[in-house]
Amino acid sequence: MKFSWVRNVTLMPGLRALTYLAYKVAKRVTSTYAGAFDPANADRGIFYTANRLLMNEFGLAETIRKKASIDAEGNAVPWYTYPAIEFLKQLDLSRKSVFEFGSGNSTLWWAAHARTVRSVEHDPAWYEGMVPRIPGNVKLLLETDGEKYAGTLDAEYDVIVIDAEWRDKCAAQALKHISDAGMIIVDDAQRVQNFSEYRRALGALQSDPRFMEIDFPGFTPITTYTKITSIFISRQADLKRSSAVYPEFCIGNLRDEHE
Repeated sequence: MKFSWVRNVTLMPGLRALTYLAYKVAKRVTSTYAGAFDPANADRGIFYTANRLLMNEFGLAETIRKKASIDAEGNAVPWYTYPAIEFLKQLDLSRKSVFEFGSGNSTLWWAAHARTVRSVEHDPAWYEGMVPRIPGNVKLLLETDGEKYAGTLDAEYDVIVIDAEWRDKCAAQALKHISDAGMIIVDDAQRVQNFSEYRRALGALQSDPRFMEIDFPGFTPITTYTKITSIFISRQADLKRSSAVYPEFCIGNLRDEHE
C-alpha cells in the first residue's frame, strides 16, 4: 500500500518515521472501527488521529524539537514511558522521599510531586547544568567514581529511581535502603535483553519476593521508538491516589461520554 498523501504532510525533521509507526500501530488497534471513517479516507483518518494524540496531546513533537523531556504544556516530565508517567501521575506522592540515580527533568518532576528528592549525577557537565534549576526540596550530588556512586544512597527512601550508570550496583544498594512500602523504578528495562549489567540489576530485583514487577512499555518523550519502564512495587505498598475517584482521565481518553 502506498501512502502518497503522507508526502504532502509537512513534518518536522526526524518525525516521519515516528508518525508512520504511529499510523501502523493505530491502524492495527482500530481496524475493527475503520467503518467509523469515510471508507475512502479511513487510512487518512486513522493516521491523523494517531498523529494528533502522540504529537499534540502527549506533546511528542515539541519534546523532540526542543530535545527536552516535557509534556504538551512545556512542563518537565521524567524520561520514562508515557504509560509509566500516567500511572505515577495518579498517585499521591506528596509525603514520599525520593532518591534518584541520575538527574534531569525527572528530578524537577519529582520535586513538584514528592516531599524531598535526593539525586546523584555522574556527569560533571550535566551536574553543573542542573544546579541552577533545582528547587529547595532537592539535594543534588556529584559522584564520578563508579565504586562510590551507588554508595551515595545511604538512607531509607520511599521511591528509588535507577536511571544512570552502574545499574547493577545501584539495584543492590536500592534493595538495602528501600522502605517497607516503597517502590523501585528502573528505566530502559528492555536493555535486559542485550546488556549483562541490566540482567544483573533486574535479576536482583525480580528475585526479591518483597516486590511485584509491573512493566510499562510505550513511547517516550524525545525519542522516535518505544522502550520499557519497570516499576517494582512493595507487596506492602499503600499507594494512595491523588483523586477521590479513580482511575482519573489520562491523555487521549474520551471525556464527553455520559450515562
